[in-house]
Amino acid sequence: MNTFAPFRRILLSLVLTTAAVIFAATPLLACEIAIKPDKTGGAVGETIKLNVTVELTHRNCPVPMEDTQFKTSNNLALVSQTPWVAAGREVYTTVLTVQILAAGPAKLEIVRDCIKEGGYASITLNAGAGGEADSPVVALPISGDGSSDTGIITTSTDMSSTAELTWPEAFKRALSQPFIWAYLGLTAFAYAALLMRKRRWRFISLAFSMVYLGFFLGLCPCTIGALQNVVLHLGDAKEYLAHFIILAIPVVSTLFLGRIFCGWICPMGAVQQFLYRRDLSYKLPEGLGAKLRHLRFVVLAGIIVAALYTGTTAFAEIDPFKSLFNAQIAPVPTTLLVVLIAASIFIFTPWCRFLCPMGAVLSVIGRFARRELSFKAECKNCGACARTFCDYKAISPGTALPVIAQNECARCGECISRCPRDSMDYEVPRRSCGEVARAPAGAVPELALKVEAAASESG
Repeated sequence: MNTFAPFRRILLSLVLTTAAVIFAATPLLACEIAIKPDKTGGAVGETIKLNVTVELTHRNCPVPMEDTQFKTSNNLALVSQTPWVAAGREVYTTVLTVQILAAGPAKLEIVRDCIKEGGYASITLNAGAGGEADSPVVALPISGDGSSDTGIITTSTDMSSTAELTWPEAFKRALSQPFIWAYLGLTAFAYAALLMRKRRWRFISLAFSMVYLGFFLGLCPCTIGALQNVVLHLGDAKEYLAHFIILAIPVVSTLFLGRIFCGWICPMGAVQQFLYRRDLSYKLPEGLGAKLRHLRFVVLAGIIVAALYTGTTAFAEIDPFKSLFNAQIAPVPTTLLVVLIAASIFIFTPWCRFLCPMGAVLSVIGRFARRELSFKAECKNCGACARTFCDYKAISPGTALPVIAQNECARCGECISRCPRDSMDYEVPRRSCGEVARAPAGAVPELALKVEAAASESG
């Protein structure tokens, strides 16, 4: 009877999680915007009233309603706007009055420029013709930065044009976001804990990341979304500086400290690590894990191509973890989520090790990490670190000393904290000609063994 107890707990957890997701299901987009005019057109000089409804469907929207932007074509002018009124839970309305200045198609765009995907809607009125309004225009997901060749009219009282953002203002706006300080704080916490060999503190860091960055903020923004936004907005870094910073945090920390972000900070990795059951683990066939790691480069190329082709952060539409953290039901992401949850119980962090596009990026940068794990002379090559401690499969038992694939090591601290002889260090390595205790930075364990064996023979 005790044999099936773990399965009962897992089944109960899955049932409760599914029930919570179904009960709290909400769309992924940050804002849904609808526009309903009192008529579809008018003569030059006439005014048209438009009822605008904004529903904040993402959690903890950081953009005040007053920061909603209105863009008009040259033959349309915004005359007045009523104050925003709460029409329901996270639903706000306002009434715009616009005046037709010249004949031709007159376009109004409504933009909520938000780091959490934002919202966008537009309507084209028939200037020089009359007509009654029909159905409202429903918002589409924001594409790119929502910019156009028209002037931006804000909802401020003077209706002045928005000034170009300066670099000091861009940094001030980006650094005012609490999630950036959360990422930075977790990085500092992880580094300090690793130096003190407090491996159990990792679960504190992962729990905070999962709860705050994941469930509280809805995993938005995340490093994968930031990667796509950086690709899309290389020429507009000031407007999207927060995304650049979010991407820079794991990149820079990996360059100096190794892949500490993957082992201690990533909320997606946190979910998988808390799901994993070592007593139920499935051992992949020899060499299969190294081959599956190549898939993450395929995913990386796919999301970059998709972002460039669509002009959007297209991966958000199928991101299984956004489906989880936002309690959103959709066929593709929910199916992927169920598969990943099931796989994570039996296989340690399958998304991180085999599919994550950021994992692909950081595995390349990890080749040049300044701080590495190393073995002291006291090491007897007992193999405990490779067999028992390293769930990431970054350590292999060598002939003289164990071999570490530094770019696959997530700096979880299990090996250096649990080594029975205290024979491991986390340090800036001192290179020497005869040193073979470390794997080449880009090697996976299977290849590293061959490299070390060849080095031993040549010595």
